[in-house]
Amino acid sequence: MADPDRGSWQVIAGYSGRGRPSRPLSARLMLGLLYLKYAYDLSDEAVVQRWMENPYWQYFCGEVFFQTRLPCDPSSLTRYRQHLGEAGVEELLAQTISAAKDLKVQLGDALNYAIALG
Repeated sequence: MADPDRGSWQVIAGYSGRGRPSRPLSARLMLGLLYLKYAYDLSDEAVVQRWMENPYWQYFCGEVFFQTRLPCDPSSLTRYRQHLGEAGVEELLAQTISAAKDLKVQLGDALNYAIALG
C-alpha cells in the first residue's frame, strides 16, 4: 500500500500551515481526512467529528491509540485543500486509484463516481 508519509505522496503532502498550530498535523492525517471526506461525501466539520468517533478511521489516518479529541480544526482541511490546489487533489485521486489497482481492489462504481467528479 502507498505510504502517505513517503514517496510520491510527498508531492501533494508538502503542506506548511500558517500560524501556530497547537500540534503539527501529519501529511497522513490530512490526506486521510481528505480521502474520507470525499469517499463519504462529508463536510469538513462532519469528517473530523466522525474521525473522533471511529477507531478505524483513526487507524487509517495513522493513529496508534484511540483519540477522544478532534484531530484538527475543520478549517485546517479547507486551508490544506487550498494549498494543494486542484492539481494536488487530482494527484491524490490518481495515487489512490493507482494504489487500489496495485492491490487489485475492485473499484466498480466508486471509480465511475470519481471520474464523474473529475
